[in-house]
Amino acid sequence: MSSNSKRQAPGQVLETVDDKIWHKSAPRAVKEAYKVGADGFSVWAEHLDSRELPLSLSELLESKGSPLKWVVPDGFDVEHLLRTNRACPGNRATEGKVLTWLSDVSVGTLDEAYALEALAWCHALPDLAMVVSSGVWWELLNYLFSTVSEARQIDIVRSPLSHQLLAGELGLTLGYLLPEISEVSKLVNSSKRVLSDGIVELTDGQGNLHADNVECIRSLLACWTRCVALGTALRDGCFDKAARNQYQWFVQNALRMTRANGTPAFSSGSWCAELFDVALRMSGGKEDVQIAKIVLPSREKRASKNRNELALPEPAVESEWAALAVLRPFWGQPGTQLTVLYPAQTVRLELGCKREVIWSGRWQWEVARDGKAATPISDWEQICWVSDEDVDYLELQIQLSGGMRMQRQILMAREDAFLLLSDVLLSERPGLLEYRGCLPLCSGIEFQRADQTREGILVGKKPRAQVMPLALPEWKDAEGIGILEQSEHGLELRQSYEGFAMFAPLMFDLSPKRFGRSLTWRRLTVAEDLQKQPDDVAVGYRVMIGKEQWLIYRSLTATANRTLLGHNLSTEMLVAQFDRSGEVEPMLEVR
Repeated sequence: MSSNSKRQAPGQVLETVDDKIWHKSAPRAVKEAYKVGADGFSVWAEHLDSRELPLSLSELLESKGSPLKWVVPDGFDVEHLLRTNRACPGNRATEGKVLTWLSDVSVGTLDEAYALEALAWCHALPDLAMVVSSGVWWELLNYLFSTVSEARQIDIVRSPLSHQLLAGELGLTLGYLLPEISEVSKLVNSSKRVLSDGIVELTDGQGNLHADNVECIRSLLACWTRCVALGTALRDGCFDKAARNQYQWFVQNALRMTRANGTPAFSSGSWCAELFDVALRMSGGKEDVQIAKIVLPSREKRASKNRNELALPEPAVESEWAALAVLRPFWGQPGTQLTVLYPAQTVRLELGCKREVIWSGRWQWEVARDGKAATPISDWEQICWVSDEDVDYLELQIQLSGGMRMQRQILMAREDAFLLLSDVLLSERPGLLEYRGCLPLCSGIEFQRADQTREGILVGKKPRAQVMPLALPEWKDAEGIGILEQSEHGLELRQSYEGFAMFAPLMFDLSPKRFGRSLTWRRLTVAEDLQKQPDDVAVGYRVMIGKEQWLIYRSLTATANRTLLGHNLSTEMLVAQFDRSGEVEPMLEVR
């Protein structure tokens, strides 16, 4: 069953309401009232109104508002949720609201909005007993009880959020709030298993969600955090040992996937400080508390990139299972990170600089040989990941029709503060290779081209990145093989080359202190056996910004002993910096 399944009217899930439905923990007065045929519901309602435990979720967390507000789907009426979650004694309209909701959801879908409404009614059940009639109260409880059973048929892979909210959190909440009802109390243990199995199945062993589910990272964090909070009042909590470990990792990765403004990557939503306050308290990770102080807005003054970071986990991460990577030089300033998702045949990128998102979405491409388009015949696979003190580097590969393949190289330099994005086309036979790559610039980001040269600068509220198309000549009056420009789709690079292979790199200078300094790049001569090599064998570039210089080399055939600027190379990929004496210091070398 998917989350879009239509609701079905439930049968009577609980047995006929009599003294036999009660758990041994139920008050004797309630059992006796139902046994002798008195107005048992009135006694039951008075019990719910007067009992001290269990505490409501808001009381448990000492929260001023409803924790259900932590994360809500776009377009969801938060005020409606608050009204739903408030039972007003003496207000006859409340019973009508219950009946209206029960009628409406019978033709609704099992999505996030429905789940939050169901949870809101669930949390209101103890108060509603003093407001609505016996028949309506038991009908509502039956409906929510049946939803838990129905939701456990949802495919967790296709609809993880609906599954965990309804099959897990809703069942746990019912069992927590109404332990006096025998069948309902049994939901606690079964829901614990659903939640424990769910977080383990949905993460990679290090707390990373699969790329397909990244958009619901905050909603799952909210769900699991509410459940962990309820678990503090339950025996053995809500997770088993393996699931508790995954929750701790998951909280850290939620911080890692957070933009400088507090919102999650690949999201248009807002952020909730209380969610992270509670999640950090529930996870118990001291390192995560320090990370939160650096990463989240409205916290203590952010640490510099050197302060206390050596004692923290690595800011960058990559997971083949999750088809996800975060290239993040530092936890704190300069606040630059690139998030990469590569499930199946799609690569999505998001670059954040300070509090602005430069681009977010699909890194589109089109490839043709001799006018015939090449199409994917495989999924993207990770073929290299390096993360050290100099760089974070990810390399992906996909097989294309016609005996071609494409490799994507993504390098973030830590101290040197630049990003290198490259597409490499490799073909079994020569031909006219044509390439188009496009990065989806966000609204408000403009590519301002230089007047006489081919570089430009990406500008939002402030200049954010200088861009250099290294395979194109620097000067516009020089004959080129392509163009870099802003189109309606984003920042587009188009190149062509006659041969077996082509290298299409873009270098982004992310250091504002270098903006305005002299900038230049040159294509270098690559030689083998004293013979100059064509651009489909190997390419090399020298880049200079101010007094800083870098060397970039890529072999497009089998590695061989070649020379570049007097250096002997037998590697596939080299990115290096020139020190003050002119010596080359490798930052990345792929053999």
